[in-house]
This record gives sequence, structure tokens and C-alpha cells, in this order.
Amino acid sequence: MVTKTKPLPFIPAFIPAIACMAALSSALCFGDAAAPAVSTAAPAASAADRDLEELKNTLNTPLPEGIDPKSREGWLWRDNQFKKYAQKTVAFLREYPDAPRRWNGIVQRGFASPSFIKDFNPGFDENPSWSGIIVDEDARAAFKAEQTALLGELEKSTDAGLHERVGAAGWLFEEIKREAIQNPSPENRERLKTAVEGYMEKFKTELWSAEVAGMVAETYLNILREQEPQAAADYEKTLETSHYASLRDIPGKNERALARFADAAKISFTAADGREIDIGAMRGKVVLLDFWATWCGPCIAEIPNLVAVHDKYHAQGFEVVGITLERTDVKPDMDEAQKEKRLDAARTKMLRFAADKKMSWPQHFDGKWFGNKFAVQFGIDSIPAMVLIAPDGTIASIDARGPKLEKEVRRLLGLK
Repeated sequence: MVTKTKPLPFIPAFIPAIACMAALSSALCFGDAAAPAVSTAAPAASAADRDLEELKNTLNTPLPEGIDPKSREGWLWRDNQFKKYAQKTVAFLREYPDAPRRWNGIVQRGFASPSFIKDFNPGFDENPSWSGIIVDEDARAAFKAEQTALLGELEKSTDAGLHERVGAAGWLFEEIKREAIQNPSPENRERLKTAVEGYMEKFKTELWSAEVAGMVAETYLNILREQEPQAAADYEKTLETSHYASLRDIPGKNERALARFADAAKISFTAADGREIDIGAMRGKVVLLDFWATWCGPCIAEIPNLVAVHDKYHAQGFEVVGITLERTDVKPDMDEAQKEKRLDAARTKMLRFAADKKMSWPQHFDGKWFGNKFAVQFGIDSIPAMVLIAPDGTIASIDARGPKLEKEVRRLLGLK
């Protein structure tokens, strides 16, 4: 985006990072920036505010001490919290049909949907993963049907804002996309294409929503590249002449977006592990500035690709510098010792995570979430965000993810 915008109140990493929602804390849905005024003279408003805070706490409650987050007990505890949240958001909607922010929770419940774990497959304890859980498919199907109906109510409402409508459409799009990936077929691809075109048409009037719509199209394009390369090439040609061409990384048409990151080649800081980092001193190398966080599912999904490309081309001049948008749950009323303890814990957790994932590059950390110094400087309101800097210090790309990353790195290093 060209101008600085506030992080979306419930989707900080929208496309293709919609799936982040399942791992987010409730502050994404109930951020202070969007908080409604609370009238002390109106008991109903006060009750709604208290219930809204209870909703927030349902997702924000930390895992009880003594429970291993990777254990069966940890997985079941989180799933139960999502179930509680799903129930409470609907109860809030019905209890306060005029509350200004009632739709926020309805959108959020889709992205923080329960897994409805019924049991675990053999081997789960040794290798905890999504493939190791056994799901109650009937319960999940019922939830999906209920969520679809609720979002239909949102669509018909007269007071749902643009953010809520984008979020609602995003969840429905994500469901169609998931089906197209899991069950590749011409029919599912055509259904996804129809959803993409409808999404692009619906959200094309305001700059940030138009950019989101353009990224939805890019998501569809990436699926086509995997399943039907020729169709992908044809669709890309149509995008290059569309309203969304200026929102994608097409040579000659994205100067506005690239210009936003012009100073990225000048930043310097002390990394979380003590290393002194100066991007300007890396002139002559290809540098990837990676905005990410340990709570962001799509960021984590990209890590294996990022590590592979880094390890393959590091000796030839490819560097990665991480900018972590970690959360610390530091509260304004905490004393300095408490704040520092929270910061240290979050920093340590991030560094351990990076080490476990073999992310050997330096990481910037300040524990300010989307208030991170560099996120604010460059207007980052969604992650993952990846800025690729050419050897001459110019910005080469702002969407080099997946297979495109290696292709761009090779090009910038002058490799055939």
C-alpha cells in the first residue's frame, strides 16, 4: 500500500496469510485502535463491553503451566478454547444485536475455528502435527455450515464495515481455495476462479481493499501454476492488462509499491542475538528482508523454502535479515521489571524457534507486534512480507515467495 494504514482489526496477514487466524491472539480482533466508546451512563453498553473483554480473554488465555503445547493435552486444550470462542461470539451477536463490533468476532471465529479433534493417530506423540489428528468431520461440517450462514447475515447487515466484509469474503474464499488444493479438478479451479473474480469486483474501490483483491488473484495464480501451467500463463496475461496490474510485481507497473521500501537498503540495528546489522554494508549482495512472526502460520509455512534458498545461495552472496513482529503481552500498567521479563521471554522463545527451524540469519526484535519500528516505517500491516534488495541497493521485489524466491535470487546473482 502506498499510504500508511492501521493494521486490520482482525486480519493482519490477509492473503495468503488468512490461515494465520487459527494461531492468533484475540488482540487482532479486539485491538484498541478500533475500540468503541463505552458510555458509563448506559448499563447495556457496559455489559457489552465486559462481555467483549471476556471474548478477548477466551483466545488470549495462555496455556496452563505444566501442559506441553505439543502434547495431546496441549492440542486438546487449544481446540477447546476455540470451541468456547465460537460459541461465545454467536451468543454475543444474539445478546447485543446493535453492538458496533459484534461482527468482528463472527469473522474471527472462522479463522480461529476449532479442529474438532476426536482422537490422535499412532505416532502423534513422537511427531505432533495436523496430519496426526483425527477430526470429527460431522462437527466440522456443522461448524462450516453455521459460519457460512452467519456470514450471510453479515452480508445482509447495514452496519458491517469494509473490514468485516473483506474478512467475511476472505473466509469463504479460503474455504473454496482449500478445496481446490486438496481436490484438484477443472471444476474446483473454475469455482475458485469465479470466487476470485467476484472478490476482485466487490473490493476494488478503496486502495487497501483493492490491493487485497489483487493478492487474492495472485493466490489463485499460484495454484494454477502448480496444477495447470498453461492456464496460469494465460491468466497472468489478463492480469497484466487489468486494474490490478499496478498492484502486482510487474516490471514497469509497480514503481509506486517498490518506492515505499526505498529506504529498506539503509536500515541498521542490533539483532536479538547481539549481531550488528547494517543493510547498507551489504551492498553487492542480494538481501531478503523478511517480516514474519512465530504466531503466523503462512510465515512458518514459508520457512523451509527460505532456509533451502538461503543455504543454497548464501555462499554466493544471498543474505536474509528477519524482522520479527512478535507479541509480548506487555501491559501499560506493568512495572519495568515485569515488562522486561515479558520481553526477555518473547525474545528467547523467538530465538529458540529460529534455531529449531535452522534460521541462521539475524533477527530484529522489539516485541511491539505491528508497532515494530521497521513495520511502522514501511507501513507493514500484513505478514509475511518479503522485500528483496538487489546488489545495487534498489528494491527488486516485494512478493518473492515460494518458487519465485529462488528464481529471483538466481536472477539477481547473475546465475543461469
